[in-house]
Amino acid sequence: MQEALRRRQLELENQQLLDQVRAQNQALAELNQGLEQRVKARTAEIEQINDMLEKAYEELNENFMVAVTVFSGLLEMREGAVAGHARRVAALVKRMGPHLRLDERAQQEVYLGALLHDIGTIGFPDRMLGKPLSLLGPEDLARYRHHPKDGEAALMPLARLHGVGRIVRQHHERVDGKGFPDGLEGEGIALGARIVAVASDYDDLIHGALSEQPHARPQALQAIRGGIGTHYDPQVVAALEAVLAEPEPLEREDECIEAIQLRPGMVLARDLLSTKGALLLAAGYVFEERVIRQIREFVSSEGVRLTLHVRRQPGGEAPRLTPPRPQVATPAAELRHG
Repeated sequence: MQEALRRRQLELENQQLLDQVRAQNQALAELNQGLEQRVKARTAEIEQINDMLEKAYEELNENFMVAVTVFSGLLEMREGAVAGHARRVAALVKRMGPHLRLDERAQQEVYLGALLHDIGTIGFPDRMLGKPLSLLGPEDLARYRHHPKDGEAALMPLARLHGVGRIVRQHHERVDGKGFPDGLEGEGIALGARIVAVASDYDDLIHGALSEQPHARPQALQAIRGGIGTHYDPQVVAALEAVLAEPEPLEREDECIEAIQLRPGMVLARDLLSTKGALLLAAGYVFEERVIRQIREFVSSEGVRLTLHVRRQPGGEAPRLTPPRPQVATPAAELRHG
């Protein structure tokens, strides 16, 4: 009897333990489920925050690039300056980057270097602007040879532009070591500076900034080829040749419209420039009602005809431009596209 009672007691205790274990397992399962739900909710929240941060960074980066582009254009608004030089050089190095297998960060750095490579000329007197190097006197030539250092110094306060400052300082160095301001040679010169040197000199040759007479494009390219091994890096010249051999990028997704046809949400497809090459609105700008109203007021008050290139709307087309009418803008008020 005692043995039977003990066995029964053990069975009851065992059942109680089993019930407790089941209850604890159930509670643990519910806790795990709650934790999983909270982890999923927190993960979704973090992903949303990351998306917001990425968008904010992209917007900040875009605004920074636009600010640099605007500042670069302002440098060329002085009387005698070659309008659009920095913008053309930047567009050229952007196309050269993939041929030189530059990563995205390096491409952006050399692009900014191209936009700002002549920032050191901001203090030049008017007599030096637009004058070919061959016509500069000894004093002005010495001042010219110092502008890469001045340009780097101007960018020093901006930590993000330290690499760009290096390009600015070195873009007049030569691969044979006979450049300025530091006499660097070969791969001792930053690749970005070697790229800007080729693109800048090519554009200067075409627009008459290096000689009294502008060069035709084939002659300008031939002059660049003649500097291989002395002035220029062979692989960079090869990249320039590859770019110039490519067909011009087609703007198949653009629509040309008048200012009166602008609507909120339309996206500018090409930079909108003043006659002096200053950037008014950058490509990619999304029009809003306030800016559209300002543009229409300008067109109305100045009596000009303003046409813009906008991206074709998904699922449809932007309004087509009406047949051209005679240009009525005065030279001071004319606008053009890049």
